[in-house]
Amino acid sequence: MQPENIEQPKHKKSLSYYFRIDLKTIQGRLTGGFISMALISFLLINGANYQWGLMIDNRQYLLQVTEPARVYTITVLDKVNEAQVAFEKGIIFSKNTEEYFKEYEDIWIKEVRANRDSLDKYINKVNNNNLTVTFAKIDNQITGLKREYAQAISLYRKRNSLQNVQNADEYIQNYVQANINPIVTDLSKSIDEATFTIQNIEQQYNEKFAYLNKLRPWIVFLEFALSVALAAFIGSVLISQILRRVRLLRDSLKVFSKGNIPENIPESGDELNTLIRSLNELGYNLREIKDFAVEVGGGKFGSDISVFNNEGELGQSLANMKDSLQLVYEQESRRTWATAGLAKFSEILRQNSDDINRLSNEVISNLVSYVEINQGGIFLLNKQNKEQTLDLRAAYAFNKKKSIEKSIKVGEGLLGQAFLEGGVVYLQNIPQNYTYITSGLGDAAPRSLLIVPLPFNNEVIGMLELASFEEIPTYKIDFIKMLAEVVASSIATTNANDATRRLLQESQNKTEAIREQEEQLRQNTEELIAAQEELEKNLQLAGKEIGKLKTILDTTSHAIAVYDSRGIIQLVNKPIEKLLGYSVEDIVGKNIKIVLGEGLDELQNKDDAASSRMRTPQTSVKQVQATKKDGTKIIIEINTNSFEQGREKITVATMKMV
Repeated sequence: MQPENIEQPKHKKSLSYYFRIDLKTIQGRLTGGFISMALISFLLINGANYQWGLMIDNRQYLLQVTEPARVYTITVLDKVNEAQVAFEKGIIFSKNTEEYFKEYEDIWIKEVRANRDSLDKYINKVNNNNLTVTFAKIDNQITGLKREYAQAISLYRKRNSLQNVQNADEYIQNYVQANINPIVTDLSKSIDEATFTIQNIEQQYNEKFAYLNKLRPWIVFLEFALSVALAAFIGSVLISQILRRVRLLRDSLKVFSKGNIPENIPESGDELNTLIRSLNELGYNLREIKDFAVEVGGGKFGSDISVFNNEGELGQSLANMKDSLQLVYEQESRRTWATAGLAKFSEILRQNSDDINRLSNEVISNLVSYVEINQGGIFLLNKQNKEQTLDLRAAYAFNKKKSIEKSIKVGEGLLGQAFLEGGVVYLQNIPQNYTYITSGLGDAAPRSLLIVPLPFNNEVIGMLELASFEEIPTYKIDFIKMLAEVVASSIATTNANDATRRLLQESQNKTEAIREQEEQLRQNTEELIAAQEELEKNLQLAGKEIGKLKTILDTTSHAIAVYDSRGIIQLVNKPIEKLLGYSVEDIVGKNIKIVLGEGLDELQNKDDAASSRMRTPQTSVKQVQATKKDGTKIIIEINTNSFEQGREKITVATMKMV
């Protein structure tokens, strides 16, 4: 290295030092920008001249179009007039009518239609809205005029057969005046309007061309000035871009100095790009650190953010910190999850403690959902059978309750054996055909199976059986084991409450039955008392009636005895004592044969036979030999009247001595 005080020789600088064209360097872009501006100016000037030439060509083209359009417009009207003349000759001169009509048709087809088509072509080339509208009006008028001519010719040819028409020629003339002449007049006006429009178009274009031709020098000057201004503008833009990138570097460094992260600066291939790339990489790594801190602070440890590609002292330190925080966060999340789950199931157990079936359904359905497994069942011990069994009280799979009735003997299968051992069974190799999980894709075998006992007071009262397509994590198994103790306690309490409730219900039912029996007995007693009072009242009335009847019987002169179908005397009167010597007490309750002898049998048999044939009282009179109390035989005449009273046959015997 040469000393600074030694004057360096001066080298002549080459042209490339001052003049350089490329897109990578700032100098090259500036040089290229100025050259491009010069080319743009050149192109603008030549473009203006080219446009001016096109304007002249367009003027010539427009003149070549509008002039024929005006000619064809006038020609159309002339040919229509010629056709009208031929038509009018046809309806005036009757001798050569068809020749004139043929002349009219030839003019219309060869002249009118041809000129109309040519006019349509040139009107479309002019491309003027007013002219297009006017031509459409002309076209409609020509079409309507042709239709009216055809109608008039048809009327003329049928003039001799027209009904309700006295003068056919006058009628046709009136039709022409009313329908054809107005259309011809309107067509003439439309032709004049189209001609006037074409003349206005030519006049406007000529005036515009003259005005532009007068301004041509100024337009050229303006284009040159515009090209210079554009070149200056592009040059200033290039310079401003360079200064903007320098300012961006300055502003980014200021942002970094304040502890913030700026936006990335766009890269390019100029001299500043190396510095910009390094600055952008620093900003990217700092943003990664910020995002890393935000996600780790929010508990998102599964992101793939890596700071400095986990290399270097800072990158490795941040990666180790992330792993440590993730472990702590997962442990805390699992504890929070288990605590929230126990609180949730405690509320479920509290709300359903009055029904063991509903309790089982709520526990298993919420457990399957909370632990995020696929299927579960709760089995409770049944001691009422001779052999103890584990009965499935509730099952749940894929958010649908399974109404499955299943009973497993204690010691039978995995579930029964796990019940005897009283331990937790977790299998990842499920025996074939052990269980299936029903899903939207069909029946599939689970990947893992968990069997957990329900312990209460050193006794297992049931089992939980859970199946999943995925492995069940250890922290979830620990949660299920803790939950099983709470569920077992709640189930035992619910069973005890059910037993107490059943005993209370039975006691209430018995008390209610006794109360009903007492009420029924009270009602029966009241009814008996009322019946007894009524009976006593009826007996008193009957006694009075019997007393009256006995008084009447005792006052009669004939002896009367009343006996039943067996012959047992039920009632006698006082005169029987005089007739037979028996007192009332001696004879009542005795058989009538004691008094009347054997002769009564025949009378009774006849009475019975008659009574069986007729359900009306039977009367018979007979003389029999009776025996008095002192043994004396007497002949008496007995008059019997037999009748049925309810189911009893009563006979009244009236006796007198012969």
